[in-house]
This record gives sequence, structure tokens and C-alpha cells, in this order.
Amino acid sequence: MIRKAVKDDIADIAAIYEKIVNSSDCLTGWLPGVYPTADTALSALEKGELFVYADNLTGRVRGSCILNKKQSSAYTLGSWRYQAADDEVMVLHTITVDPEYAGKGIGDALMDFYEEYAKRSGCSVLRFNANINNTPARKLYEKHGCIEAGTIRKDLNGLPEAVYVLYEKKLK
Repeated sequence: MIRKAVKDDIADIAAIYEKIVNSSDCLTGWLPGVYPTADTALSALEKGELFVYADNLTGRVRGSCILNKKQSSAYTLGSWRYQAADDEVMVLHTITVDPEYAGKGIGDALMDFYEEYAKRSGCSVLRFNANINNTPARKLYEKHGCIEAGTIRKDLNGLPEAVYVLYEKKLK
């Protein structure tokens, strides 16, 4: 089940962030204590932008994402195919799946939710980025019909400069 996050979800979300950034095969480029943190989730919660995938039986958070219409200033460097006003673009930030539940369809469910949420919010285009080394995430995005819109070399979210692949999808 995917729903808006509540304050009681923050500890679970922060624990997932920590599992990801502390894993030996972390491909996100995220750093412990830098991004993402519990404060990242709390800020998004306060803005009504944080969503969770909760286990139907236990209610425990198994994944999360932040959705809003805020494109990074670095996105001006993109080679976007689809032109849209800022208020017609839904941006995906900080999508996570608890590593213990990887491969169970949670990422797919979050991507499907993202698309439907964008449509309900009057958006015609999806946009987001992924670290160039994050092959599993990039495969997920491409599986959901998202296309590459170039790469940028930038520091984002307080993280050191890295190469990010920009993605977009035109909604029907």
C-alpha cells in the first residue's frame, strides 16, 4: 500500500536511508549524515511531499519517495525532449526500497504511483535524475518507459560533484 507518510514513519524511512548509504555496494552516491537523512524525510513530510510503501500486514515502511514540482537548478543543463511549464512537471526525489525487500516489486509500485500521482496533479511530464553508477535504479526507470535526457556533472543535495543521468517521461 502506498500512502502519504506520517510522522511515525520517519524512523523507518531514516533506517532505510542508513541501510542504503552504509551498504558495501551503495551505488546512489549518497553519503551517511549528508544525504538523505531523517531531516530530509521530515522536511518532505512537513511539505506533504513524502510517500511510503507500507507492508499490508505489518504496516512497516518498506520504501519511500518524495514527489513535488521542484526541479533542481541543475536541470537547466538537461537536454529535455518534452517542453512543459514548471507546474506541469512532477519530479521524483530520493526513491528508496529497503534493501531487505529488493526485488519484490516495491520499486515498480512506487514508479506506478509516481506516474498516477503526477497525472492527478495535472502534470504532463516526469523528470528526475540518478547517479550514473546506479544501474539497478536506471534499469527500473527505463523499464517504466523513462528516457535519458542527457547527463550532468554537478554537486547536488550537499553531495560532492558526481555524474547524474537525467530522465523524463511524457504522460499520456
